[in-house]
Amino acid sequence: MFVSAPSAGIVKNYVRDLRQRAAELGRGQILIFAMFTIIVAPTESEALVKLQEYRSYIDYEGALMLMSGWTGVDLGKFDLDEELRPTNTNALASSA
Repeated sequence: MFVSAPSAGIVKNYVRDLRQRAAELGRGQILIFAMFTIIVAPTESEALVKLQEYRSYIDYEGALMLMSGWTGVDLGKFDLDEELRPTNTNALASSA
């Protein structure tokens, strides 16, 4: 299975839950691949420069618009640090 989440902690919890549910359904071990962005360079300082450049392309407004479209929730009306609560929409349910 391929999984993706915004942090290692969320992936860890998701994988633990996934394995537990699979075991409850009588499934054996499942192979899980987590999507990560790996940045490599000859030295750590060069990798950090690459990371800085990579992060310079982040467009928070664009990301909010994309997620708003996927989830059917206008994320622009929330503060960036505000905790989101589950809500029912007719949009993609797996993003919640």
